[in-house]
This record gives sequence, C-alpha cells and structure tokens, in this order.
Amino acid sequence: MIVRDVMNPNPATIGPDQTLADALDAMATHRVKQLVVVESGGRSIGILSDSDLARFANPAGMTRAQWQAAKVRTHMSSELYSIGSQMPLKEAAQQLLRMGVSALPVVDNGALVGILRETDFVAYMAR
Repeated sequence: MIVRDVMNPNPATIGPDQTLADALDAMATHRVKQLVVVESGGRSIGILSDSDLARFANPAGMTRAQWQAAKVRTHMSSELYSIGSQMPLKEAAQQLLRMGVSALPVVDNGALVGILRETDFVAYMAR
C-alpha cells in the first residue's frame, strides 16, 4: 500500500498573501484543519493549520478587521515537510509521527498532487 492509495488528491490551498480571514473561510468551506500554502506558480511553500491560527488568536477575541489584516505568509509554517505519492504507507505514517504533524503535502516532481492527513488513515480503515 502506498500514499497515493489513501491520500486526498484535492488538497485545500491558499495563497501566501491572502488573509487569515480567507484561511478561516477556506477551512470551514473545505472542512479541513490544514491549508497548503502555494505561490501563484503552484509551488508549495508552507502549510497553515488550525494550530497556527490558534497561536494568533487573542483570548479576548479578535475582530474581523484584525483577521482581514493578517496575512497567511506571516503565520504559516514555512518549514514544509512533504512526501511522495509512491512512498509506502507505513513509512508515511512513521513520518507523520516523527515530525509531530497531522498532515503532509504530497509532492511529485515539484508539483502538489495531494495531502495525507491523519483523518485519511482513519477513513481508509473505516472502509
């Protein structure tokens, strides 16, 4: 079994110059906790997670204007770990655990082809 067999081939993405308000909307629309950050040429440059957004949020509450002013680029995780679609699934699971992340973009020949999330493993096991 390989990554391609379990991954989501349609990862939710966002541009680095979009706002955190856009990111919140995209996460809600796609019902995901991670957005792959891609440049206009399609190259993956980071990932923005719900944890990244939680670090930005003020316990007293954020105004919509503050979410609209903040850019994805300044809050994303720019240290991007990725895997290939032909990687054995067990090795990919080990990487998720070793890296301490809940999702890994799947990149083949420099192009984003999917995302592998913890929930993809659960969905696969539930089939």
